[in-house]
Amino acid sequence: MPNNVEDYYKTLGVSREANDKEIQKAYRKLAHKYHPDSNKTKEAEDKFKKINEAYNVLKDPEKRKAYDQFGSQWENGGGYYSGDTSSWTGDEDILRSVFDSIFRANSFGKSGRGAFKGFSNFGGFSSGMGGFRQQQTRSVKGQNAEAELDISISDSYNGSTKKITIGDDMGNRHQLDVTIPKGIIEGQKIRLKGQGSRGYNGGPSGDLLIKVHIVDDADYKLNGYDIYKDLNIAPWESAFGAEIEASTMDKKFKIKIPKGTQSGKKFRLKNKGLKSKKKTGDFYFVARIVVPEELSKEEIKLLKKWKEISSGKIR
Repeated sequence: MPNNVEDYYKTLGVSREANDKEIQKAYRKLAHKYHPDSNKTKEAEDKFKKINEAYNVLKDPEKRKAYDQFGSQWENGGGYYSGDTSSWTGDEDILRSVFDSIFRANSFGKSGRGAFKGFSNFGGFSSGMGGFRQQQTRSVKGQNAEAELDISISDSYNGSTKKITIGDDMGNRHQLDVTIPKGIIEGQKIRLKGQGSRGYNGGPSGDLLIKVHIVDDADYKLNGYDIYKDLNIAPWESAFGAEIEASTMDKKFKIKIPKGTQSGKKFRLKNKGLKSKKKTGDFYFVARIVVPEELSKEEIKLLKKWKEISSGKIR
């Protein structure tokens, strides 16, 4: 590859042998660091554009193959044209301009996540200019785009509205409001109609498909529709039993702690997890025995006495 060509692998900090997961992991890390919403410098904005450009190519197997073979000329090097180039009669620039207008790669994401997917073999284009002339008289719907969005467990539990910044390869950006439905889980997608690639010859725009990633926080963890939260209990509450107050995402409950409760014991609240139209999860408190960080002299004295007289086996 010539020295003056942008090296997409170098931009993402991965090797040319990197797999899809390594490329995606590197992209997410860099996009989070340089996203314009969190990094206001001009350098970050330029870097963010390059990161999205590199990821948009390397995440797509066909684009990546073309890039590896043709470098900066990958879009013109045959990677997306399967017909006989001998049938091109001088209208190559027209054909490419149509390609650009329909399949231009835009970058998306509140956290710098996601990008338009490319295309492989579009209808009559694969049959040479004859197919192109046939297609140009018809309206063509724009390609769907994809983005990714991080949300909290609370966003899913209560439902919310998030803003996502989308931009194109010309550097134009604008924000969209995304309604987060209650009960959405990891990996599900939200569709925004008409927010994808522009259509051709009066055709409608494609849709934007936003893949949701739910991020655990300090208090709550998620497993499917079930929510988990640590429940701190004192050693004496564990030993003698107790009734303590604990809160879920939206309510408080009295939890009975049996005598001899050990760390890791789960207390289940049925149907108090995520709720969707199809399924309702449970809420689990997970016992965690905690010794106070600061003990009085009397407490230390009693603990030492307990140690001396204890006959209980713990191992």
